[in-house]
Amino acid sequence: MSEIREVLLKWFDVRSDLWVTDSYYRSKVVNNSVYTLQDFAVLEYVKNKYGSGTKICEPGCGYGQLSILLAQNGYDVTGVEGAQWRFDGAQFLQKHVPVVAGKLSFVHGFYPTACTCRYDLIVCQNMVNTGWSDWLVANQLSSAVLAPSIILDARTWGIHRSDPHEVVQQFIDNDYTVFHVGGTVYEFHLQS
Repeated sequence: MSEIREVLLKWFDVRSDLWVTDSYYRSKVVNNSVYTLQDFAVLEYVKNKYGSGTKICEPGCGYGQLSILLAQNGYDVTGVEGAQWRFDGAQFLQKHVPVVAGKLSFVHGFYPTACTCRYDLIVCQNMVNTGWSDWLVANQLSSAVLAPSIILDARTWGIHRSDPHEVVQQFIDNDYTVFHVGGTVYEFHLQS
């Protein structure tokens, strides 16, 4: 796991301007906490429930460390990032961290418009893009458009940071089955 931290340090050397402006990732590097407990809970949950080769999309992937972790464990992952500097950083990490060829790709843009394929699973660990989270809510949380299941951290969902219980209830109200992953992380599966 320190490998990702070392590569992020190299990225911040390349883009020293981001050391000041990207305080979220700077604090992850400084505190040696590139991965959160929620990230590991998601990985273990996915490994126990989904087979290798599962197509996963991570909208708002940032520098892509969770996407990389999932790809290193055999999943076909597409990380989607709207901020150009973070997308560039994700590509930098992809070049410098070993991942099985063909298991990981990054797309610059916003989901769902940036991607045209269907996924088995959407993973949102720190979704702050209000446009995407609002789109999902406005469309009756219809993950069937995106994937049959969504794993998200209800604590870090949306720009307004709703109460995790309200987020969970919102999915329940829209015909989702809820599975607890760990902490404030849940899987929401659209009932057929």
